[in-house]
Amino acid sequence: MMTTNLTKLSNRQKAVEAAAELFLHKGYHDSSMDEVVAISGVSKSNIYYHFKSKEDLTLEVIAWRISRYELLIDELNALQLGVANKIDIFFEKLYREINERNCVGGNPFISLWNQVSIDARLIRTQIHEFFEQKSQVFRSLIEQGVEEGTWSAHLPIESTTVLLVSSLEGALVLAEVHHDATVLLEVKSAFLQIMHGYNRKVDGA
Repeated sequence: MMTTNLTKLSNRQKAVEAAAELFLHKGYHDSSMDEVVAISGVSKSNIYYHFKSKEDLTLEVIAWRISRYELLIDELNALQLGVANKIDIFFEKLYREINERNCVGGNPFISLWNQVSIDARLIRTQIHEFFEQKSQVFRSLIEQGVEEGTWSAHLPIESTTVLLVSSLEGALVLAEVHHDATVLLEVKSAFLQIMHGYNRKVDGA
């Protein structure tokens, strides 16, 4: 079931959010521009005025999803909290968000990456750049943990970033597979426990 409320949006944004819902529920290839017209309530001529092709619309869908992620990060960075609390809040927000869509779509970025053609370079580049940005955000969080003394100064920053990013992305996929978002909370707890255990091991050496 598609639940996005499109009534108060511009025609352009209605088309974007309708397409985003369609991609989640039906997949990229099985979603047509005619279906975007039907669901958004925007005329075909108006949609094609804003988006010359399905690829153009897809790029805007990705940009919209990235903007929502950036808003979450901005809210997180505005909090004067330690790194463990920030990670806890981040995962809790993701948990609520994926529950609101009944775990459908798991990780929308990975889903699109796997569905589009290898020749869809603009789409793939945009998704690649998003994951680069995401890695940098988590790298900054881990660096904060080291700087504030929560985590060991000997912590391997890059390896820990890879662990956190891959754990999160895997959890999003598993949430869809098992139709259970609690895996996100379990991954969060496991990561923080691993970090605590690493600190104890280093401090005891």
